[in-house]
Amino acid sequence: MLEHLVALSSTILLYVKSMDARLRSLETKDVKQAEDLVMIENRLPIRTIEALQQFEIELAFNEDFKSKFASYIKVIGGRHGKDNINRILKRVYSNELGVKCSWLGQRQNYRVCDLLNIKLVKDEVLKVHGLKELDFESYASEWFRLSKLRLQREEGPKE
Repeated sequence: MLEHLVALSSTILLYVKSMDARLRSLETKDVKQAEDLVMIENRLPIRTIEALQQFEIELAFNEDFKSKFASYIKVIGGRHGKDNINRILKRVYSNELGVKCSWLGQRQNYRVCDLLNIKLVKDEVLKVHGLKELDFESYASEWFRLSKLRLQREEGPKE
């Protein structure tokens, strides 16, 4: 009987140690992910064309940064596709920058439809919400088109 209890307690001890190791692994993973998200959040929203170009260069040449940005946009979420797009664009682009951009670059605005950060956003939203590419383009271009109105509301009435 005593031998059985000793064997059982050693089995329980091994099980508890393995659970402890897994828990520690999860805790460090969560802390690392939180640090990564804070690192991305500190660079956003992008306010100038130059900062946007630098952000794009970093996405293109730094795979670690690219995966952190992809994780960041996954966390933002939304009730439906349009809401998700609006929430992501609001966090990535400032209204001041949105005024200087347009989807196709018309009227001498900066063209955003081909940017890597937009492609990452599109991939995520299409995957999660099952939108058509046309719907994504329509919602995103509308967000940029309405940037001026949002900026005016932000600044308040002019006296």
